[in-house]
Amino acid sequence: MTAEHEMPNVPPTPERSSKSALRRTFHWLVRLLVYLPTLLLLLLALMVGTGPGSHLAITLANALVADLQLSYQSGTLNDKLELRQASWQMPGIQVRTGHLLLQWRPACLLQAQLCVESLQLADTQVSVTTAALPATPADNAASTNSDLQLPFDIQLKSAKLQQVQVHVNDMQFNSNELLLAATWQKSGLRVESLQTQGLQVNIPTAANDSVANSGSAWPLAQLPEVTMPFPLNIQSAVLADSTLTIGARQDKFSRLDLQGSFYHEHLALQHLQLSHDYGDGQLSGEITLAGHYPLTLHTQLHLRQLPQLPAGATTDRRIQWRFKPTKN
Repeated sequence: MTAEHEMPNVPPTPERSSKSALRRTFHWLVRLLVYLPTLLLLLLALMVGTGPGSHLAITLANALVADLQLSYQSGTLNDKLELRQASWQMPGIQVRTGHLLLQWRPACLLQAQLCVESLQLADTQVSVTTAALPATPADNAASTNSDLQLPFDIQLKSAKLQQVQVHVNDMQFNSNELLLAATWQKSGLRVESLQTQGLQVNIPTAANDSVANSGSAWPLAQLPEVTMPFPLNIQSAVLADSTLTIGARQDKFSRLDLQGSFYHEHLALQHLQLSHDYGDGQLSGEITLAGHYPLTLHTQLHLRQLPQLPAGATTDRRIQWRFKPTKN
């Protein structure tokens, strides 16, 4: 074939080039939409389902979350995780714990729930200074009385806390051991079971001689106001070897069995059975933890000894008592 019969090389038209580039772009977008989620899921599975990945995720959390410190020991984020220590703080609140062991079910998150199978903490310290908490804007002052609600429900099947120390301003709450099973829903916190060993509660009173000498008939008049920002319902609580210190007075209880509720300043006791150094008793009633702490009590006491009696004198008698303060 002669040269004059050869077909010349025709360059692609702009329209054909545009269609080809559009087709290639579309193919890359489809691949990206398919491969990118798969890659992200694979990386997420490696991070939460393996020890090295979980360690890396905790390292990233330490770097990205302000005032959070976690020390990884073993386990995975999607099942059972063990930390050497953990701490977090914000203005007015500091939380620190030693050994932490958490076992939970991630599938519950699909139902807007946090399901904790087991939680173990050791050497836990919580410090709350209400004066240092972030101030609420004046135009939202009414929100300070609003209830505390979580964005999801929490189910805690079993928790074991050892050597717990809680400080709220000048008040102190310490316990050698605490066992807990509870559920926190929109209706409030429901405690199915609570057991403590060596609980110590220390509530200081205002040291004011002029008030002490004013002839006030109610010794609890100088206690601080205590409020609960969510409904708390206790089905069963057993407290062994507990100590309650209010000001200069100290009371020791070998055992306390109680059932009650606490919401805002109102504390209601459906049932309280106690074993005190002075004797045994059963109580029911309600008290408002504000003002002069007005209360209504129905009690049955079995007294064995009283320090107000002369040395060597004892008493062994049963007393039924109903007390309701009169309004001023």
